Amino acid sequence: SFRGDEFDFITSGPAAIIAKTIVWITIDRIQPSDVLEDIRDYLKGLDRISMGDENVDDAPSYAEFVIVLNKMQSEDQSDEELLIDLMGYPGDDEELETIEKLQQKFESVSVVGLPLVHVDEGEE
Repeated sequence: SFRGDEFDFITSGPAAIIAKTIVWITIDRIQPSDVLEDIRDYLKGLDRISMGDENVDDAPSYAEFVIVLNKMQSEDQSDEELLIDLMGYPGDDEELETIEKLQQKFESVSVVGLPLVHVDEGEE
């Protein structure tokens, strides 16, 4: 972001409190370590949201978290397979902690893959 690391949190954090669905968008192939690192940064922002009278053990719960893979280069995997690849990723401790946080903080997590569409010049 051109305004620094906190800019995305400022614009998306309040919406996370009332949103039924949070859509997190990335492009190309699913690279679990990269996706989990970016989501970890987003979740750190959510951790800073105060919901009022909550204690440390009473973490806020959010609705659905949808990861959209835009412009996928391969359509060989279904959305379910993409989700299994991400949530079953045998990563390092930080990556496994991020997967666990997603499962704890959100009612559901899903992945939607959108294919790369080639449009020839002059076509709409």
